[in-house]
Amino acid sequence: MSGRLAYGARGGGPAGRGGAGFRALDPCLLAGLAARCPVPAETARPLAPLTSFRTGGPAALFASPADEGGLAALLGFADGEGLPVFLLGGGTNVVFDDLGLEGLVIRLSGAFRAVRPLGGGAGGPRAWAGAAAPLSAVADFARAAGRDGWARLRGIPGTLGGALVMNAGAHGAEAGGLAESVEVLSGGRILRLGRDECGFRYRGSDLAGLGAVLGAEILLGEAAGADAIARLERETLAARRGRLPALPSAGSVFRNPPGAAAGRLIEECGLKGARIGGALVSREHANVIVNAGGASSSEIRALASLARLEVLKRHGVELVPEIVFADREGEVYP
Repeated sequence: MSGRLAYGARGGGPAGRGGAGFRALDPCLLAGLAARCPVPAETARPLAPLTSFRTGGPAALFASPADEGGLAALLGFADGEGLPVFLLGGGTNVVFDDLGLEGLVIRLSGAFRAVRPLGGGAGGPRAWAGAAAPLSAVADFARAAGRDGWARLRGIPGTLGGALVMNAGAHGAEAGGLAESVEVLSGGRILRLGRDECGFRYRGSDLAGLGAVLGAEILLGEAAGADAIARLERETLAARRGRLPALPSAGSVFRNPPGAAAGRLIEECGLKGARIGGALVSREHANVIVNAGGASSSEIRALASLARLEVLKRHGVELVPEIVFADREGEVYP
């Protein structure tokens, strides 16, 4: 049975359901992993602290490869054993099952966090950024280079890899539009995909089904003075603070449908302040669900499902989630 790869972003992985269960805890399987892979793995790693919602159970197996060789070894092992694999970025848009994940969760580290300069090109100065590089580090790099391309994305949490998979954006800028090319590990081979091959679209891309994102050659934007960049970042952060509550959340729960705002549609259904257990529709912005204290993943999903149902009944609009719910096998679903 082949393994399956899923991402903490909308789009899922390239295969169907597995059935690995908690075979990941078998001592023989663990011994095989230790013998074949140089990356240490943890068992029963709590996932809640790694997500912005602070919910969810443990991962049966968890590993943080620091380079391409380690990642390839982990993916090859999981594929051979039929283990589902979930690639976790910053954990800012994922809700894990309350019982955890019965497979391997991978969180990139080490060299994958680097940002380094490249030569210029038709679009101006460029850089290489690893998939685990925080978006804040990418924005810092562009600002230090006197370029404004990432200033409008300042304040978006998470990593570059996750931002590319979901084509994160704000204030008219999108991560995909600033990526000249993206490298993915697919079937043991490293592929370099041009921007047009990544399928970037509003809050989505084809990257999740193409392989594990390693990093990207990124554009840094237009030349701008330090004061202008700082002012743009302040305005961006102020707008974000005014929209997002201080309680644990994943930001916007739903994508905006064409010609409408998801938050307005939910608010018109009278759901601001609606609550299921510890999950609460934010009173600051109806398209945000917060963990108001002791929320479970199932309560967050139930509240999101309620909002979808009420908007469909009242407005005839099917809201599409921007966040990801992952079941015990890492399968992602609305």
